[in-house]
Parts: sequence; structure tokens; C-alpha cells
Amino acid sequence: MSCRSARRSSRAVACSHSGANSDLEKNRALLDWLRWQVGQTERRVRELETEEAQERVRRGRARAEMSWKIQPQRSSSTAC
Repeated sequence: MSCRSARRSSRAVACSHSGANSDLEKNRALLDWLRWQVGQTERRVRELETEEAQERVRRGRARAEMSWKIQPQRSSSTAC
């Protein structure tokens, strides 16, 4: 596995040919992981926005359905 592919793995493992992880390699691995985290967070925000919009539509439909009332037809004749 190359250093580049190791940094891009989900485990964010830093690769080092000398056997010791340098600060640069650690920070590159951290940067890759943080980018992944941002992507996951953005995806979750989009999901929540979609759910919120769907809920607003559901509430609007429920409100519209509740506002419908059947009124009996009134007779124009007077009572005796």
C-alpha cells in the first residue's frame, strides 16, 4: 500500500518508510480524516433538511384537511 492510498483509507493510517510517523504524515492523515468527517456531516445536514421539508409538507396537508368542514344545506323556507 502506498503512502497516498494509506492516507486515503478509512482508517487514516499514516504510512512511513522509515518506520516512524512524522508530524507531516500524521497531519496529512488527520486532514484526510477531517475531510471525510466534513463530508459525512454535510450528508447528514442534507438528510435532516429533507426530513424537515417533508414534515412541513405533512403538517400543511394535515392543517388543510382539518380546515374542511361539511356544512348542511340550509333551507330557504321558514319554520311554521
